[in-house]
Amino acid sequence: MREEFRRLKTLEREFEVKKVQDMITPAELQLLEMVDRGYSQSQIADKQFISIRTVKNHINHILRKLRAPGSKEAAKQVRELGLFKPKEEPGQPPDPRE
Repeated sequence: MREEFRRLKTLEREFEVKKVQDMITPAELQLLEMVDRGYSQSQIADKQFISIRTVKNHINHILRKLRAPGSKEAAKQVRELGLFKPKEEPGQPPDPRE
């Protein structure tokens, strides 16, 4: 019984991950990752060479897709699903986007 429950939980998680991957574009995922790392909307715009309005539009699309109340909550939801690239470990080269 416990094994079936674990397997069901694993399947539910895999389904949720796949659902979010299908909803969120790579650009939106990258933006959410930057939100998760603490970047402001203006910093994201500067780093991505896009307007602040484009950043806000992306965030609004993400919030609707994930039904999240805010960008930090959306980023947390996606992080908990393991969809972000791991942050660098000490001694590893820095992320070229930063």
